[in-house]
Amino acid sequence: MKGNYFCGNAGCTVYLLTNEGKKITTFSIVDGPIAVSTGKTNGWKDLIIPSRGINYLVKYNGKTYPSNPSVQPKFTGTVTNDMQKILPDNLTLYTF
Repeated sequence: MKGNYFCGNAGCTVYLLTNEGKKITTFSIVDGPIAVSTGKTNGWKDLIIPSRGINYLVKYNGKTYPSNPSVQPKFTGTVTNDMQKILPDNLTLYTF
């Protein structure tokens, strides 16, 4: 989500939804883009989420992903071009 209601000086709110639109996790303080890792935890892909300029490794705990990336372990690897990106910088923004 973008805009003053969803974003502050530390980042924006991101909702992760199922294909049916059911909320899985609400992430806070996200810079974006989010990278999808090749690693998996509990059958779900690990996510590399930037927050305040630092990449964090966020893993599924069996029910949800932790909502605050900045309290997760720092991602020390490299985000590569072949990793799928969610919310890329060149994404078209729609306003209502």
